[in-house]
Parts: sequence; C-alpha cells; structure tokens
Amino acid sequence: MFTFLKKLQKQNKQKGITLVIAITVMTLLLSISFSISNIVLRQIKITNINNASKPAFFVADSAVECAFYYDTASTTDSSGVNINSEFATSIFGSPDESVANSIIKCGNMSPMGLRKDITNPNSIVTTFDINYENMCAKVEVTRTEVDTKITSRGYNTGANADSNGCDLSDVDKRRLVERGLTITY
Repeated sequence: MFTFLKKLQKQNKQKGITLVIAITVMTLLLSISFSISNIVLRQIKITNINNASKPAFFVADSAVECAFYYDTASTTDSSGVNINSEFATSIFGSPDESVANSIIKCGNMSPMGLRKDITNPNSIVTTFDINYENMCAKVEVTRTEVDTKITSRGYNTGANADSNGCDLSDVDKRRLVERGLTITY
C-alpha cells in the first residue's frame, strides 16, 4: 500500500508541472504581446506628430515668405504707399490696421493682431498673426539700422475666425505642434 501511495504522489507532481509550464509560457507570450503593442502605439503617436508637423512647417514657411516679400518689395502699390519703406514702420504700426490690411495679403489673408513695439530706440519690432484655414502663424519682424530679422512660428491648430490672431488657448482637441523659421539679412 505504501508503494501505491508513492506512485500516486509522483503522478500528481507531474500533472502540476504541466500546469506551471503552461502558465509560464502564457505569461511570457502575454508580456511579449504587450511590449509589441506598446511599441506600435508609440509609433502611431510619432506618425501623428509627423503628420501635424508638415502643416505647421508649411504655415511658418508661408508666413515668413510673405513677410520677406513685403519687406523686400520696392514697388509702390495702388494707394501710392512704398511697401518697402513702410513695412516695419507705418504700415504695420498704423493704429487702425486699415493700411496694412489693404496692402498686405498673405495667401489672400490679411494679417491680424498687428502690434508695433518701439521701446528700444534702435529697433522696431512688429508682430502679427495670419490664419490659414485651421492653422495659424505668428510672425515677428525686427528691423534695426543694420539688419532685419523675421521670425515665424507656425502651428498645426489655433486658427479661430472669431479671434484676433492665433488662439492657442483651446488646443486640447488636437496636439499642438509648433515649427519655426528665422530669416536674418
């Protein structure tokens, strides 16, 4: 009878080992699948950021090209204003913005939120925003006696028809991506 119990115990031990091996293999496979899914999710996020980066860069490029064009243009427009001499001074610094809105057009859009800062007597800093459909750009033109620096920051979201420029306060709906360009000459 004693040998019969020993044989019974050996058979039960072998059945338990099969269960332990099965659980170990399943745990290993499950952890590998979680790791792979985590990598895939991170790659999807990177792809979305890349897709949002292209429009942000396009908007920044369009805005800096527009500002550069109007800064270097030497022609007189239909109202008789010399665009080159007026860009960073009276056009963008006019209190009612009507002169700039009638002259400056960036992709059929007028600049919004024009501001002029002359706190430093050696430079004039003009800032404005341009909305392109669902995207926007913030542009800063700094003109000194020596050089001009145009900085444009494009955003993949933030354009709001009701606002006076880029509205970046409600960006929770989409991930905000900013791309910038600077031209100094």
